[in-house]
Amino acid sequence: MLNYVSVGVTDIDQATSFYDVILGIMGYVRLYEDPGQFVGYGETWPEFWITQRSDLSQDSEVSKETYISISAPSFEAVDAFYKTGLEVGAESSDSPGYRPTYGQEFYSASIYDLDGNHIEASYYELSSF
Repeated sequence: MLNYVSVGVTDIDQATSFYDVILGIMGYVRLYEDPGQFVGYGETWPEFWITQRSDLSQDSEVSKETYISISAPSFEAVDAFYKTGLEVGAESSDSPGYRPTYGQEFYSASIYDLDGNHIEASYYELSSF
């Protein structure tokens, strides 16, 4: 089991505004922060962290290699994650839809955040695996 994941960002304040919105759709809230340094999101424990990285630029290939999938509570949450992400500045990676390669009930969408981190929201019935 994973304890948490962390992505590097070039502007922690801008990233915090972005993630407050899209992670809120998944039921995550800010649980811990060190202003200007990092923010931890989760439901009861900080599972998803964003960290200020002065060594990154928005053109960095490092962030473009990051791929994280967040479990969504419903198909509708996946759709809202994608739509809202685009509204707050994300770029589309993969629009909402079923991914039969991963099971008939696997439904996901993915975006690139403001720093190029690849973030996916997915919903599936566990019985599909």
